[in-house]
Parts: sequence; C-alpha cells; structure tokens
Amino acid sequence: MGARQSRPTRFTPTRDEEIERNNAKLAATKQSYETDALMGQYLSLHFGPLEVAFADYLDEIGILSDGLDFPKKCGDLVTGWAAKTGIPIGRALDVGCAVGRSSFEMARVFQQVVGIDLSQTFIDMANQVKADGSVAYKLKVEGDISAEVVAQIDPAIDASRCTFLQGDACALPADLGTFDAVLAANLLCRVPDPAVCLQGIADALNPGGVLVLTSPFTWLE
Repeated sequence: MGARQSRPTRFTPTRDEEIERNNAKLAATKQSYETDALMGQYLSLHFGPLEVAFADYLDEIGILSDGLDFPKKCGDLVTGWAAKTGIPIGRALDVGCAVGRSSFEMARVFQQVVGIDLSQTFIDMANQVKADGSVAYKLKVEGDISAEVVAQIDPAIDASRCTFLQGDACALPADLGTFDAVLAANLLCRVPDPAVCLQGIADALNPGGVLVLTSPFTWLE
C-alpha cells in the first residue's frame, strides 16, 4: 500500500493577517474602479441617455426592462418607502454612490443627501455633475467606436442638497452623523467585510428609519 496522503492543514488567520487581507482586497477593488472606460460605463448606467446608451433594450420587457435606469429606481425606492412610512425627510445616506444618480434622485425629497464612495474619481465626477448640472463623456458603442453624449440631471432637482465624499463603506466617518434613510445599492458583495459594513449602516440609521439594500450577490470570492 502507498503512503497515506495527509490533508492540508487549515488554520484561522490572526487578526493582523485578516486586516492585511481585507486591506489588499480593498485596494484591489479601488484600483478596479479607476479607469476611463469604467467611468463611461457608470455614467451611461446612471445618466444614459437611455435612447443612446441602451437603445437596443428600450422595447424589452421583464428583467431587462427592469434594469434600465436602475440607479434612479433605487433612489425612487428610498423616497417611496419614506412616503409610505412617514419618516422624517431630513437626511439620507447613499453608501457606494458611484457617480451619484441615486443621491440626486433622493434629493427630490430629502433636505440633505450624503453620497459616499471608495473611488475618489467617482466622487470627483459626482461633484462635477452637481456643480455643472451635466457632463459630456464618451460612450463606447461598439469595438473602438464611441459617441460623445451628455450625462445630465433633472433641472428640477436641487443638487445643492447633495454632498459627495470619498470614504470606506466599512469604516464610515465618525462625524458623519445619523440619517433618516440609507441606500446601499449593489454594495455588500463588493466590500471586504459585509458584516462590518452592515453594522456601520445600522449605526448610521436613525431608529425607525428606512434602509434599502440591493445586491446581485456576485461576491468577490
């Protein structure tokens, strides 16, 4: 009989090893969002215009149709539940706000909206849209072909109600305060420690407040 092979030994990482591992995942996630190509994709997802960016899907029904204007629909979910529950409409938090469409939509109702994202590039773009009301960008059409389009917010929205800050969803700033509503759209499966992220959100939410979570459950590992 041959020698019996031993199973690889499993071990529990130390706290320092776990922190180092999470920091490495955080850095990798941040780097993945810092490209011009991805910026164009996010601007098209958030602001369209639909008839240009998603022309092939406008006549679709079901899940494809439901996915169009998704950031706007997330903002509408928050304001809709705020109306249903009768909560105060003072402050709202958009964790993982990207380029800001959901934050702007929530500002239709809430007096102050804070959007936080790990990517400084996304935050800079959200602030540019806030300041100018629109921004021109290149939309990839097919292959190397691109079109110059404009991302624009509804002029009826008071963009001055929005504040955009760079920050870590797993370590929200201590001086951020608390909120009547929190949105975390497609975030949990992108952070290194979802449990820590959820605890931070819970700490930031006022008692009786509204929390809207969405996730495609495409976990990083």
